[in-house]
Amino acid sequence: MADTAANIITYVGVPLAVAGVLPILYNTIATLVLLRKVKKALVESKAETLAIRSDVVNRIIEVELPRYRITALDRENDHYWRPQLTTKAVAGGTWTLLDWKRNRMGSKVQRFQYIDELRMLQAELGLGELVAYLLDLGAKPHPLGWSVLRSNGLWTPEDQCLMSRPDGDASVLAVASSDDSDGHLSLRLMWTAGHDPMRQRSSRAPGWIRLQFVTLIDPTDTAAESPTMVDQAEHDVVHDRTSTAEEKRQGNLDNFLDCELGAEGLGCVLDKGIVEIDVSHFNHSDSAVEGLWFATILSAYATKGGAMPMYAINDALLLLVSKAVIPCGVLVILGVVPDSEAPEWSRKYQMYTRAGAGRVSSTGEDPVIDRMQKARQQWSSFEQNRQENIQSALDSICWESSKVAQHSFAWLQSRSAEANHIAPRMESVVASILHLMIRDIAFARDLCMMLESWRAWNHSRGMQQRDVETLQSDLSLFTKAALLIGFIKSSSESEKGKVARDIHKCLGAHQVVRLG
Repeated sequence: MADTAANIITYVGVPLAVAGVLPILYNTIATLVLLRKVKKALVESKAETLAIRSDVVNRIIEVELPRYRITALDRENDHYWRPQLTTKAVAGGTWTLLDWKRNRMGSKVQRFQYIDELRMLQAELGLGELVAYLLDLGAKPHPLGWSVLRSNGLWTPEDQCLMSRPDGDASVLAVASSDDSDGHLSLRLMWTAGHDPMRQRSSRAPGWIRLQFVTLIDPTDTAAESPTMVDQAEHDVVHDRTSTAEEKRQGNLDNFLDCELGAEGLGCVLDKGIVEIDVSHFNHSDSAVEGLWFATILSAYATKGGAMPMYAINDALLLLVSKAVIPCGVLVILGVVPDSEAPEWSRKYQMYTRAGAGRVSSTGEDPVIDRMQKARQQWSSFEQNRQENIQSALDSICWESSKVAQHSFAWLQSRSAEANHIAPRMESVVASILHLMIRDIAFARDLCMMLESWRAWNHSRGMQQRDVETLQSDLSLFTKAALLIGFIKSSSESEKGKVARDIHKCLGAHQVVRLG
């Protein structure tokens, strides 16, 4: 019996005991293999771990990962321009494809049994900073993506492209799953091999706008009409036939200003990209209309040129420039609109004036007194007709701002021989006006007050007779202001303007996002 019992223990009990240990051995080996894979994946993704623990009995891995607040490196840093294309990003960690400044803001423990369940914590950063960084690397906004994001917000479909390659063939930034977003918008990078940055350190950073100055000669300027300058010009033409508008254009290429336009308004201005200019008169505040208007015009100029400024134009100003404020009859009286395009009310008035001029009666008294009375009657009739003409002009149909801007641009070109050769585009004239606003504080103040008149005319019942009389004394300033109002409207209604407006709305709604 003893031998039988020993045999049972030997041949039955031992195998059963070994079989009972096998699951533990299997779990131990599987856990060690899984632990090795996790460590390898974390190393390849260049992820920092606070702790890695394993439960060999239950085959569970615990990984404590930090959460970061990230910002872009300095542009002078070489790693700013080098995507980490050798990095194999773990799910949720696509932000590691680029180098960042990191600031740890907490941690989270993950427990999982399979490598596919490993998720890196998404990094937190400002959406404006992310967009500016990708724009600096050469990415371009995807119009449809930003429009969908503005409409749907956090319910935007996953994989919706927001930023793409310059050729538009591949996505660079897209909407991601919101598993780890904690109520924030979740995005992910899609930078792959071959997506080298299209720009380099020597390129102007986003937010920097170059203003090229174009000389605009106004014949009403007494200095421009002085005999000395005329004689000098004739001397240049006679002795050097190459001293023409082409040379002036070449000279203007060296006269430029680089302006930094941020979300809060104008930052700094560099003369020829080197010397900083004092622009304290453009302090962006509620009491400083110069800063508000300058930032608005500069943002419209940048948008028209294909850039994506971070400054969002005020909705109230966008509504203002979309309104028809200036009556067409006023433009005729001021001489901005030619007689060939005069409306019907003007021709009727001219007929009325000619008919009334011949109805001055004679008293038959002394010829001297008779002539004086005729003169008074003629002056009274002229003044009455002038007042009626102005009132008729004020009651005429208001033209939209873009049409007024076109006529103002034509008027400025007709008053400047240089503009016909050097500034055939409205953008060139706008750049020159911005250039002059920086250089001449008094001009900037007067121009902005003229622009503020549009707001007053829109909020009140329109222009008054005294406004027309005031404009007649400073027609050049009025036409420049009208050109700028129409230019802002044209820029905001363009395709690039609509995309910029969508992006600005999204930046306001999602100031902080999770990138993973």
